[in-house]
Amino acid sequence: MREGQTKRDSLLEATINIMIGYGVAIAAQKVIFPVFGIQVSTADDCKIAGLFTIVSLIRSYVLRRLFNWWHVYKLRRDVFLAVKNGNLTINDARGALVESAYLNAGVATVDEVRERMGLDHIFNH
Repeated sequence: MREGQTKRDSLLEATINIMIGYGVAIAAQKVIFPVFGIQVSTADDCKIAGLFTIVSLIRSYVLRRLFNWWHVYKLRRDVFLAVKNGNLTINDARGALVESAYLNAGVATVDEVRERMGLDHIFNH
C-alpha cells in the first residue's frame, strides 16, 4: 500500500475535508454564535464560514506539502550520510537521489525508494 500522495491527491483530500468542514462550520455557528449574543443572517454565516474555509484549505495543503518535503529531506540526508560513512557508493547515491526526485513529485514513498535501491539494510527508519 502506498503511503505517499501526489500534489493533486493532497489537494483533492484537503478540498473534500474542507468542504465537509464548511458544512460543520455553518451548523456550529448557528449554535455557538447565539450563545455569545452574536446574531448574523444565514448569508453572513455562509460568508464567514467561507472565509475560514479558504484559510483552512490553504493551511491543510501547505502542511501536507511541508511533511512531504520533510520525508524527501530525510532520505537525501540518509543517502549523504551513507556515502560519508562508506556504506554507499557514489553511483548508488546518484541513483538514490534520482529516486528522491520521484519521491518529491509524490510518485514514490521513502520506503519504496529505499527498497528499489536495495538500501533497506543501510538505513535505520
